[in-house]
Amino acid sequence: MAVVDPFDRPVTRVRISVTSACNFSCFYCHREGFLPNSSSEMRPEEIERIVRVMASLGVSRVKLTGGEPTVRPDIVEIVGRLASISEIIDLSMVTNGSRLAKLASELKEAGLDRINVSLPSLRPDRFAHITGVSLLSEVVSGIEAAASAEFSQLKINRVILRGINQDETEELIELARDLGAMVQLIQLEDADPESPLLKAYGFGLQDLIGLVKELGGKLVSIRDDMQNRLVFDVRGVKVEVVGPMGNPDFCARCTRIRITSDGRFKPCLFLEENTVDFLRAMRAGADNDTLKALYLRAISLRKPYFGWIIRVDEGVSEVGH
Repeated sequence: MAVVDPFDRPVTRVRISVTSACNFSCFYCHREGFLPNSSSEMRPEEIERIVRVMASLGVSRVKLTGGEPTVRPDIVEIVGRLASISEIIDLSMVTNGSRLAKLASELKEAGLDRINVSLPSLRPDRFAHITGVSLLSEVVSGIEAAASAEFSQLKINRVILRGINQDETEELIELARDLGAMVQLIQLEDADPESPLLKAYGFGLQDLIGLVKELGGKLVSIRDDMQNRLVFDVRGVKVEVVGPMGNPDFCARCTRIRITSDGRFKPCLFLEENTVDFLRAMRAGADNDTLKALYLRAISLRKPYFGWIIRVDEGVSEVGH
């Protein structure tokens, strides 16, 4: 049975940043909403231990992130340790793909179920402008290796940036068709809806949906397990639209907690002040009951960042940020 937060949201998923390091410098990156408090990263056995504690309290899905998770030389060991936890039914990773050509088969053999690879552009000049590196060919090779490894799902992610890459969406879908992959089109996000970043490059949710429909997309499902994301079929390719900004279900349906690379529970992507440090306690000899208490404290601090409307007996009220 999953633990429920003060807003009646069960917590069944954890997104773990295994490192703050990255070999890319994408100009829109939100760095998972945190800056590390120290240079100390969790060791593989520490990641396994805290996930086992959380699994005993209802967490069943784990996603590994960074920074860039594959820059850790022990990433395959981390995957193997987490895959050994019987309560974990889904283990996935999001990566920039630059090191995936050499790692894809090892990650699959270690127990990774699904993989998401970010591909901001298929044009070398645009790719370099967005990421700060000239590694497009390495990323494409990594995606091809992931397809060959036959994960249960391969998803190619792209943040749509107005004026930069929205005009090559069809090329991305064609690549996905060739490789048997899904596509995830992501609306640019920022904690501040009036930020210069969004004003310069933001692409509206309805515009994003319109872009997919213009390519022949037909709505085939709505993922009520993931903030009511829309899933389209574009000539045989599943295309998922992720639009958190302006999506009233983003907070209302959130079932995820985060863990930072320096060992803190992070209840919300956009909030830094309510993190709960568990690594310090773990290294000081804390038992599992103490770690459970720290986790439950973090769950108690969960609150919606973006407001949404709820029905009450005498009308409508607004809660949240």
